[in-house]
Amino acid sequence: MTPSASVGAGMISKTVGVPRLVPALRNERLRKDFKGPPKVPNYTADLPPEGWIESYELAMEMLDVNDAVCAKYFTMMLDGSTRTWLKSLP
Repeated sequence: MTPSASVGAGMISKTVGVPRLVPALRNERLRKDFKGPPKVPNYTADLPPEGWIESYELAMEMLDVNDAVCAKYFTMMLDGSTRTWLKSLP
């Protein structure tokens, strides 16, 4: 996760986060007290993806967060080869 800056028409825009996400998601702010979904383990390649995603979505819904927060935090829930896979995407 590397900060990036772009200059256009005399303005500087700085974004941080996973470069594979659009700037609107990278720039989405999480509440300072946000701790993520409880009781949902980080996703690893040995877990069934459909069941894990359903659990993640339900848990995030219970935390009453918007879709952008849900999408941004999703990247934090990946471990091992799944995180490596995400980072390797163009």
